[in-house]
Amino acid sequence: MGRRARREQQLRAAEIRAALAAELEPPRPRATRTGRRLLWRGRRSLAPLGVLAGLWLAGWLLSGESPVAVGVAAGVVAAGWWGVRLRHRLDRAVERIYAGALLGLGGVWLAWTAAAGVDATDQWLVLAGAAAAGPWWQHHWPRDGRDVPEPEIPATVGQLWEQHVADQGGPVTGARLYEPGVTEHGRSWSVQLVPGRQPLARVLARLPEISQGLRQPIDRIVLEQHPDTDDPSIARLQIIDRSPIKDTVYFDRPRVVDGRILLGPYADGIGEAIWRLYTTNSMWGGFVLGGSGSGKSRLIEAIAVAARAMGHTLVIYLDGQDGASSPILAKYATWSGGPAQAPMILGALERGMAIRQKYNRVGELAGFTPSPALPGVLCIVDECHRAFDSRTAGRWAAVAREGRKVGVAVLAASQHSGLDTFGHSEPLRSSLLAGNGVALRTASRMAGHLIPGLELDPYELPVLPGFGYLVAAAGSGARTAPFRARYLPDAKDAAEHELPVPTVEEWFTQTADAELDEMTARAFGPDFTARHEQAAASRAADLAEISGAQPVTSPPVEPGDPGTTREQVAQLLADGPRQFKVLIEQTGRSRSGVRAALQELLEDQRVRRSEHGVWELVEAGGSARGC
Repeated sequence: MGRRARREQQLRAAEIRAALAAELEPPRPRATRTGRRLLWRGRRSLAPLGVLAGLWLAGWLLSGESPVAVGVAAGVVAAGWWGVRLRHRLDRAVERIYAGALLGLGGVWLAWTAAAGVDATDQWLVLAGAAAAGPWWQHHWPRDGRDVPEPEIPATVGQLWEQHVADQGGPVTGARLYEPGVTEHGRSWSVQLVPGRQPLARVLARLPEISQGLRQPIDRIVLEQHPDTDDPSIARLQIIDRSPIKDTVYFDRPRVVDGRILLGPYADGIGEAIWRLYTTNSMWGGFVLGGSGSGKSRLIEAIAVAARAMGHTLVIYLDGQDGASSPILAKYATWSGGPAQAPMILGALERGMAIRQKYNRVGELAGFTPSPALPGVLCIVDECHRAFDSRTAGRWAAVAREGRKVGVAVLAASQHSGLDTFGHSEPLRSSLLAGNGVALRTASRMAGHLIPGLELDPYELPVLPGFGYLVAAAGSGARTAPFRARYLPDAKDAAEHELPVPTVEEWFTQTADAELDEMTARAFGPDFTARHEQAAASRAADLAEISGAQPVTSPPVEPGDPGTTREQVAQLLADGPRQFKVLIEQTGRSRSGVRAALQELLEDQRVRRSEHGVWELVEAGGSARGC
């Protein structure tokens, strides 16, 4: 660090210490506050006394040594300067005449004082000044019932906490703020929560209210388990005065430490959020939640680039939108497909796990250690609510839970986090989150309070691409805290904004998937070995439809899994429009589950809502069915 950088850091630390000192300043005594209030109210009426004192001091300085000419010149200069200053503040003619007369009298008195001395003229100054100040006092003297409002003094964080956060009825009633400190990027406090009544996960759910109570943006507040104690009732609050993630953090290179992928810096600048891909004898998957524009796809692509850069990992990409979520992943992954390929990819993963389990048993291996000869298999399932259903959720859960010992992991991603997304399988959701969890901003409140370990509604997160919460899994050594993922731009973004970093296309060309070992490739079967031919045939069919050589055919409409809430709702609406509460009663599902199903159908343009809150199915041509 250079001398200038050290100096700037010292200045920032001094400013933060000064702000912290203001936080700790005790309240002023009431008598002092009352006296200050009286002075504030009478400040305008006391102005003539200040003017007279200034004139007397100027006359005293001019008398004795300066000739009359100097005094006259000084008076003219002073009068001219004051006139220029007052000309822009006096609008009425009477005010300008009054001010001009006062300035002229002041100049004459200064010239007289320079010749006769201050002792001979001070009585005239007092008399003339009192007479001239009469109109001013008449206009500005404080009157009963007319109180000039005192400027509001900003409350300290401690005061705001007591008044709006920990008070009766506040978000965390009774929680005590203590032990203030200074951090590199802001200020910190210890928080004593009420034991047995305020678990940290529940407190995080009230973070939007805490943010409002402290009058701080939610992205500048970090509330987490205190790192210096094991007491779960003690948390640490940080207010970030100079956010290190306010501006976009760009992906400049893959960052991997001991099998852990560094996603981006935490909001407080202390360390980085990690995605643990490999640990001793294990390979881990996870779940990424994020709505449109949250940076979910870019985060997944950054994880894939880092995994490929390790040299002993290959990527399988299964996209619920048939490759539209990330065309770059669909192009460069070892095996890619859409919902139609989901059953064959799932079967291949199960067979690959089975042969590798036998390999471990014969070799007396306790787990999995990746190598170019036996690479890890990372299966990314984007928009996973289109791939997981109640018929296959148990099988996917087994892959997510048991695959870590044989080098098979599932990274799922979706815009929703309800059980519908996981085929109504809590084991599948918990198995994924046992590895890693990231919650980015969502477009609706339906995703809130559905991620174990994070009750904060992601809808409340700021609109910053890549900003989210890392949900730390047990034993991961990570923090459940806000962070911002490094942004991996595509070629269009880089050209438009002239970004001096490699694009996602360049990174995928510079890295490569590891080659799947022969043993696992045989277990994957003919669907894997013929994947390139199948992809080429599918692309040729798409091009034929685009060029008009073949008629455009609608994708086959499958009945779907009758056990999912989404399909139950669709079947009910096929019989006619229904109200929301009727759908809840007839499906027997929860309110949040039906709401999530309607949201998914709405995004697919399969349903719409009428003016009276009635939901109805939409025909292929866009008209409502049953109307």
